Amino acid sequence: MSDASGVLSEQSSLRDIQDYVWRMNKERGFLLESPEKRMLLLTEEVGEVAKAVRKLVGMKFDTATSHANLAEEIADVLIILSGLASMTDIDLYEALVGKEAKNKQRRWE
Repeated sequence: MSDASGVLSEQSSLRDIQDYVWRMNKERGFLLESPEKRMLLLTEEVGEVAKAVRKLVGMKFDTATSHANLAEEIADVLIILSGLASMTDIDLYEALVGKEAKNKQRRWE
């Protein structure tokens, strides 16, 4: 849960994280961005995760590419995804629970 100052803690829930990201989007002036722009940013960040994984596992990559920390890139994806969910009135926790209920009914081979 986030405390009164809006800082996340190790006990923060997925809802706390989504609420925190939304507050930071407001504070940083990102609320005017469209869902389309958020989706493009999310796609870009997922690409950066892919580059970081390539580096981590020793695959060749363009040396001109910025080699960011994998944890930071994954955090960027979570931040942008949380903001996109909030913009479109999706509760990430409820979406996750609903999707997992469907996944439990699937046959995984």
